[in-house]
Amino acid sequence: MRTLVFAAIVLSVVAYGYFGVYEQDKKEAEEEQEQARLINVEEEDVSSFSLANGKDIKEFSYKDGQWFIHTPVEEVADQQRVTSLVKSLIVMKSQSIAFDSSEEFSKEDYGLTGGFKKFAIGTNDGKVYEFHIGTQKTYDGNSYIFDLSNKRLMIFNNQIDSYYKKPLFEFRDKRLVVVNPIQEIKIEFEGDTLLHLSQNEEQWQLKGNTERKLNTKEVDKLLRSLNDLRLIDLIDQDVSKKQFGLRKPKLKIELNGEYRIGFGTNTDENKYTYVKATGRSAVGKVYSNVIESFLKPEADYYDLNYLFKIKRSEIDQIDINESNQFTIVKEESDWKLKEPSGKGGLNTARVDSLLNQIVNLRPTRLLKESPKTFPKNPQIKIKDKKGQVLFELVWGEKFKKNLSPQQGKEDYYPVKTNLGTDVVAIPGGDIEPLLQGLLVAKNSSEQKGESTNKPDNKSKETKDVK
Repeated sequence: MRTLVFAAIVLSVVAYGYFGVYEQDKKEAEEEQEQARLINVEEEDVSSFSLANGKDIKEFSYKDGQWFIHTPVEEVADQQRVTSLVKSLIVMKSQSIAFDSSEEFSKEDYGLTGGFKKFAIGTNDGKVYEFHIGTQKTYDGNSYIFDLSNKRLMIFNNQIDSYYKKPLFEFRDKRLVVVNPIQEIKIEFEGDTLLHLSQNEEQWQLKGNTERKLNTKEVDKLLRSLNDLRLIDLIDQDVSKKQFGLRKPKLKIELNGEYRIGFGTNTDENKYTYVKATGRSAVGKVYSNVIESFLKPEADYYDLNYLFKIKRSEIDQIDINESNQFTIVKEESDWKLKEPSGKGGLNTARVDSLLNQIVNLRPTRLLKESPKTFPKNPQIKIKDKKGQVLFELVWGEKFKKNLSPQQGKEDYYPVKTNLGTDVVAIPGGDIEPLLQGLLVAKNSSEQKGESTNKPDNKSKETKDVK
């Protein structure tokens, strides 16, 4: 029994000694780590910092939850990039201490005289920690850093030097749109208003027209395009707006009635476009192709798809009234001509294609002035089994006009349906193919989904009947 008690005591002493040494070593290691840190402050304690390389000085401060640049310009900083830099500075650790405060050394020997690099970190309690960066060690590239607060000369890896090589633009806020939330959008192109939207109770609507329903997906795309706008360069020198085409910009975007963005002339073989925004003293550059998303015509934001919504399951008859007048009917699951034409048969595959084309028609613009004349009878009339009209599609005479700023003048048809009162412009390339290829020559054989009501197996030639 005594032996067991003695053994237990010995084990306890050994364990105490082991864990005591472990805890002591751990504490000393943590203290060494703290001593190795450049500055013992937390990120939330930092209120300012600066980077200086001779006359190249960059100063930053934190206020109201944001980082600002104060030198050499006064503006909001790139929050993500500056925050990342601050984190990097306060967690930097020395490789070793070359000289502590009790030791004398020559600053000249370590590149700490003349136009050396330096940086400073300010904290919320008013303290400023300043550091001077000396020469690099030739054999490992590490840098000497002198801590003015603690009078220590430390050796750090050369990561710090990379911060001085970054141009000012790297730290600037590259967002072109800083409005949040966006509640009103006005877009003008060459003096004409392309679009004017406002938000009311989280619903977007046309300014002055609350009845017109908008396509929410298109409005969301517009908002994303605005928020994604990024500058690729800034020009700070005193320049004339005329020089960049910004005195009378071709494209103007106004947000919330007060924040304005003007897009001027193109540069570098049209790769970039000059731009100026409210609150920016500098002229910026953006990629020219980003402008296209803001030149959409107003109708692109309308919910005009209702004009072409047909219920495929209810369709039983299609009347075609063009140069050839004929009726297509459904018998069981097959499409056939109601009265076989002496001129030819039906291309059944084209019937389903026709219905798909109708559903996918997309207006370019709402026509405020409707054409005076439309054909008396719709070119396409769709009925159900009871003969009730489900859908009528009619288009007028083709016209050429610039309805889309990106494309220039194009051919359009005025189009209307029985599902609404709107008259819209649809590109000729979408209307003209609708009725093509529905009929095939009388002697065509069945092939590739084509059929005739009276097939003639002797002939394999097919051609469209016009």
